[in-house]
Parts: sequence; structure tokens; C-alpha cells
Amino acid sequence: MSPVVVVSGANKGIGYEVSKKLIADGAKVVMTDKDQSRLEEAASELEPFGAVKLDTTSEDSVKLAKQEIKLLSPLIDVLINNAGVAHHSESFELKKAELTVGTNYYGTKRATKAL
Repeated sequence: MSPVVVVSGANKGIGYEVSKKLIADGAKVVMTDKDQSRLEEAASELEPFGAVKLDTTSEDSVKLAKQEIKLLSPLIDVLINNAGVAHHSESFELKKAELTVGTNYYGTKRATKAL
């Protein structure tokens, strides 16, 4: 059986390319991202097993995504936590720092625990 792989942040960049490679290798990939329209565009190009909106900074979004993913497959073999943000700034900005930690640390933790 092909493994079921959930990839967060899959609408572009590393997440997109990882999804593309896994699909080519025969995995059942569920692409996820917080940007629904860009996720749909990427999914139309790659034709994954599934595409589910997932904003790792939102507990409600994670719960809903979990339910949608479970409808596709009751078991997940691999979770690739790729969703993340990076801000480049000369000055410290609290809101950007909070978003970065909220996404890169807590978002990863939240998605891992739920899925």
C-alpha cells in the first residue's frame, strides 16, 4: 500500500516540491495550506490524494482539517510539517516575532499533536 503523507505549507516552495516528488513516487499525498485559493491552484497542477485548508496557527482550523483528512484516510503514515514563516527586518517587531513563533513553533506542535 502507498503511504498517506500530509504536507503542510504545500502550496509553494519546499512543500510544493516535496509533494510533487512524493506523488511521483506513488505516495497518497494530502496537501495542506492556509491559503485556500493557492492550495487549490497547486493541487490542480499536482493532483494529490487530497487538498485540505489548514492554518496551523488556528486551533479550530487544525480540528477541522483533522476531520477532513480522516475522511480521506483514517491513518496517516507521515506528517511533513513544512508550514512556516520568516521575516527579515533590521528592527525588532513584536507582531512579526509573535507570528513567527506562533507559526513555526506552536503551529508545528499543534498540527503534530492533532494529526
